[in-house]
Amino acid sequence: MNRGHWLGFCSVQNWLVCIIFIFLIQGCTGLQYGDHVSKFGRPLSEPTSPPASITIEPEQHTRPIKTQSTFTAIVKDAQGKPLNGAIVEWTLARAKGAVGDIIDIGQDPLKQALRVNNTYAIGGTNRQGESTITLTSVQEGSTHLIAIVSNLKEQRHHQAFAVMHWLDAEWDFPLDAAQKVGTTRNMAVTVMKASNGAPLEGYQVKWNVTSGPEAYFEESRQSEAIAETDAQGVARVTLAQQTPGPGENTVQITVVKPETPDRDCCPAVSGIIAKGLSKTTWMAPSITLEQQCPSALILGDTAEFPITLTNSSQVNASNVVLRHTIPAGMEFVGSNPQAQQVGNSLTWNLTDLAAQTSRQVILHMKAKASGTYVNEVVVEANDGVHSQSMCSATVGEPILSLTQTCPSTVLVGERSEFHVTITNTGTGVAKDLQLTDRVPNGMSHASGQPEVTRKIDSLAAGSTVTEVFTFTANQPGAASNVVQVTGSRNLQEQVSCDLTIEQPSMSLKMTGPENRFLGTTATYSLEVTNTGTAPTTGVVVHDTLPSGFTFESANPPGNHLPNTNNVSWNLGTMAPGETKTFQVTGRANTSGRQCNIATVQTERGLKERAEVCTSVEGVAALLLEVTDSPDPVEIGTQTSYSILVTNQGTANATNIKIAATIPDGMEYVSSSGSTARLVVLGKLVDFDPIPTLRPKENLVFTVTVKGVQPGDLRFRVEMNADQLTSPVLEEESTKLYQ
Repeated sequence: MNRGHWLGFCSVQNWLVCIIFIFLIQGCTGLQYGDHVSKFGRPLSEPTSPPASITIEPEQHTRPIKTQSTFTAIVKDAQGKPLNGAIVEWTLARAKGAVGDIIDIGQDPLKQALRVNNTYAIGGTNRQGESTITLTSVQEGSTHLIAIVSNLKEQRHHQAFAVMHWLDAEWDFPLDAAQKVGTTRNMAVTVMKASNGAPLEGYQVKWNVTSGPEAYFEESRQSEAIAETDAQGVARVTLAQQTPGPGENTVQITVVKPETPDRDCCPAVSGIIAKGLSKTTWMAPSITLEQQCPSALILGDTAEFPITLTNSSQVNASNVVLRHTIPAGMEFVGSNPQAQQVGNSLTWNLTDLAAQTSRQVILHMKAKASGTYVNEVVVEANDGVHSQSMCSATVGEPILSLTQTCPSTVLVGERSEFHVTITNTGTGVAKDLQLTDRVPNGMSHASGQPEVTRKIDSLAAGSTVTEVFTFTANQPGAASNVVQVTGSRNLQEQVSCDLTIEQPSMSLKMTGPENRFLGTTATYSLEVTNTGTAPTTGVVVHDTLPSGFTFESANPPGNHLPNTNNVSWNLGTMAPGETKTFQVTGRANTSGRQCNIATVQTERGLKERAEVCTSVEGVAALLLEVTDSPDPVEIGTQTSYSILVTNQGTANATNIKIAATIPDGMEYVSSSGSTARLVVLGKLVDFDPIPTLRPKENLVFTVTVKGVQPGDLRFRVEMNADQLTSPVLEEESTKLYQ
């Protein structure tokens, strides 16, 4: 019984015998249906619901030996949904001549799969209800594959069958190809042994045009043809079109193995062993043109006009001719490759243009007149190829206009901007512009150069660009700023502007007293004058009284910071020759040389300074006071005279000497004072001089006497000091009674 007959027998009439056979196989392996646990190292999970059916895809397949083929078992539940986690047992039936081996068992996400040996394996279905197995064979024959799910509700449906035919043959089908219309395509199928590559002769190859425009095989003059492989294992046919034209034909190819007698090893396999398709795309050459015209030309320019020819089809174009008409206003200069010129017509004979390739022609033309010109090219080739392309080139003439704005008057030290504007009033682009500004006399540029240049690559027609030049004024006087612009095609323009450089100048004068006593006030006068030739802005006058003074007042009031000696005036702008005066009064608190400092400063940094110094001296002022106690005085009793000397001035008093004269009718008793020494000569009590008496300090002397005669008596005190030009006398009247 050959393999095919055995499969039919097993699947139709004697399934019970087959099952017994499978059990025998499993008995040899030591594994029973349902034995899916620790014997092979891992347990298999249970499905979520009972399985109801199993199928195998594909049911039948043919492959060359030494290749691999994968089969898929699909398990579903009673509702027809894929079943995850179902156990699938795979076995290869080993009848006489059976071939094939299991080389891989597909795994589900839980890796529930086990290849027991080359003829038996266990797998688990994935979420799609699928379990896969991969087979191979090194010799011709058939493999009968059985997939079993043991716990199906209906046991008679718990297995599925498939057959794999292995041939010692392999084949090469013609690839899809493009063919030029009007030609024919040679097509060939090669059949050879898979084991050693030897050609297989006598295999029948059937060809059939299944779609596309009307086509036929030259061998049969029909849309179908049969050819057998020759001694080289090749079967050939020639495909042609009924009517040449673009389109696509699909040819179905079938390889049929000739019948051969059964062999001892295995039953013979014959019939269709391979099917395939090959497409033929009939194509005509297709040439596209692409031109690149310069976006803008200047009168007199010579420019390139590249022309690109592209054969976008998959077939060659032949007898390619390119033509071009020279537009008015342009002059032909040359081309690469060189063209044939007849009048204003150019021609290039380019012969062939291969499929999927491009070729470029470079045309050189010179602009002779301004305007817009259309550049037209046409290409023609065999097989009805015709294409054209047009692009426009505009030839313009640039015309430059140059203007400048600058200040009419600037000040020395001032930075000034000069705005230079270039306008292209023409119709073409102005190129390679250079703007040059010659630094005016009496001014300088940060670069230190006598000329400043700016480059402008291009300026389109109708466009304007403004450049700013900044210069610093150094010397007063008249100046002129000259600017020139140049460009290609002899473009040139020049413009200038005149200005005056003025120099502001400020003066500050201050007057004040040379001497003052402590405690007295001093008034200082300030005079500010714009001695320059230009108005001066941001004028500020500032005066700082000496630290030995206290601020009293300012006229005009100004801005005085409380508890300071600072006062200022914001004068704003002073015209040339304008003068303003101010007064500041302060009180002298400290002796010595005291200097008042004033400044005037402008917005642009001008600064002047003035200073007046005053010598401040202190003055001593002595006060002599004499009092008696008691008064009146009884004859025979005592009374005391208190002498008080006070320095009410601001300077030390020196060598203060006190002398008292006791009147007749009184007798000296005792005395005391700020010095321990005194001299009593009769009625004169003379105290030693006191070296120094500081301001606000005092001296106290006491003289005690006894009354001896009644009457209105006069006690007299005389005070001398270095600071007194004459003695100071003081008397105190005392009434004596009996």
